[in-house]
Amino acid sequence: MPKRDGSRTGNYRIIDPAGSDSAIFDNVLEFLTFNGFSLPHAVMMMVPEPWESNPELPEYLRDFYEFHSRLMEPWDGPMALGFSNGKQIGAVLDRNGLRPARYYITKDDKVVFSSEVGVADLEASNIKERCHLKPGQLLLIDTEKGRIIPSDELKEEISKSAPYHEILKDSVIELDDAPRGGSI
Repeated sequence: MPKRDGSRTGNYRIIDPAGSDSAIFDNVLEFLTFNGFSLPHAVMMMVPEPWESNPELPEYLRDFYEFHSRLMEPWDGPMALGFSNGKQIGAVLDRNGLRPARYYITKDDKVVFSSEVGVADLEASNIKERCHLKPGQLLLIDTEKGRIIPSDELKEEISKSAPYHEILKDSVIELDDAPRGGSI
């Protein structure tokens, strides 16, 4: 496989095994985005909301998460994660809600995100919104669109970008439905 400098080697690694958990997360996120997944799509794959036992989740979002669960295990553990690609800036809370994740939106169009209160001195009169992320919820600021994209809108757009329901129906056989008998 070619390395970035053009030379070839059979030992090109996606993940730096000497890296911390955060560094390895970054390695995987970078790999996914370099290979065509949008930044929020890759984050949704890696840190899905708790979907398996949520009957209120729309079917299109359940299908998205089920499809991607067959590609990778969810990234578990306590984290309030910030991410950016230079055009989009975002944050996500771990799927179990183990870490606090708060953000403030000010009247002068600033966003302050942190797992702790009091990281910045903000005038109370300048705070437009005080919010916190729920497990698996995304905060995404798109600087090209000039707006914060609500998590529900973002997840609907991404999960409807491919026919995940049909793909699952056509490619997954449940063990209970598998043909019986015959030889191996």
